[in-house]
Amino acid sequence: MNSYLPHPFILLIGLAISVGTAHAQTATIERVAGFENVQSFMSLAGDGTAFAVTLENSFFDREAVLVQADGNIVSLGFGGASMVSGISSDGSVVTFRDGGGESKIWRDGVISDPPPPPAPFTSVSVEALSADGRRIAGNVFQDSLRFWSYIADLDTGLFDVFPVSAISPFEVARVEDLSADGSTIVGLGGTLFGGTGAIARNDEGVRLLEGDPTDAFPFSVATAASANGDIVFGSTASLGRVDQLVRWEGGITQFLGAPGTVTAVSENGSRAVGTACLTARMSCFASEVSALYWTQSIGLRDLQTVLASEYGVEIPGFRMFRVGGISDDGLTMIGIGCLESECDNLGQGGNGLFRVTLDTPIEVALPEPQFGAQLAAGLLFAFGLARRR
Repeated sequence: MNSYLPHPFILLIGLAISVGTAHAQTATIERVAGFENVQSFMSLAGDGTAFAVTLENSFFDREAVLVQADGNIVSLGFGGASMVSGISSDGSVVTFRDGGGESKIWRDGVISDPPPPPAPFTSVSVEALSADGRRIAGNVFQDSLRFWSYIADLDTGLFDVFPVSAISPFEVARVEDLSADGSTIVGLGGTLFGGTGAIARNDEGVRLLEGDPTDAFPFSVATAASANGDIVFGSTASLGRVDQLVRWEGGITQFLGAPGTVTAVSENGSRAVGTACLTARMSCFASEVSALYWTQSIGLRDLQTVLASEYGVEIPGFRMFRVGGISDDGLTMIGIGCLESECDNLGQGGNGLFRVTLDTPIEVALPEPQFGAQLAAGLLFAFGLARRR
């Protein structure tokens, strides 16, 4: 256990502000002391109690950490490659990578390897976990250039490997998320030296959500799914269309109008969180990225702005720029931010962990922001917001 983790784990150095008569809704924002170097690799349990995060003091000094519902801290792994990839709905199972980059599974205090992959695959990575902690998803590797996606059952050890040929001409497939019920994986299919397409796959087959490998420069990826996999979020870009967030449901593509990354969604897919560029500028710098909150009724919003205007809560001098997890009911969120004096160094350490707790879901009808010119951030921003894992 690193010495910079305090006990008890939470010291509220942010504000938990009561709302006066001007605000009918209440919320608290907690900035968690001792978690000042949190990276974007994080997961929140579906019940909103436990969470797992990745700490980084330096490039070679990372630690995957589980914070249980009672505040107990469990150190999962140390080293330059350590990171968190998933957590079950009750926090009893966590998937992560150890310091050497090997995927591991923490289950009720016991750390084990994932089941061995079937031949001819030689290694396996775990990128996501179902809500009940029984199914994992990720990639199996035949060599460094050829990898396929899978869903595996931890109880039986059986793998269901996704044949890339099903979405030819893609040659590789990378997993980004697994639906909470363990039925659907989402991610991307790609050519070895070309573009990518956003994909979703379940027992009924493979869906190419967005992307055309014959395009000059396509880049599409699905990053998060609802509990049953029916609703999927991601992003898409090409030379003919600038980068923006996308929502797919029932064969319908909904372009959300700003570049960014959706990191997690609520159980029914009605709320999405992540990070985005919501400024109306020709370009978007890292210091201008906002903590993203989305619903169909209010659209894309800066979470920090909504909390201040609708709930009357804020942490003075602290700016949120990424929401990394949301509970099933949408009432609890975790993410990272920075002191305004340090925000020019995003991604370089000093990222503080925050937790938001609401009494009612955010459903206010706010004026639509004027996106307009910010879409010109386009392809440059697409890669600036590269996701975890």
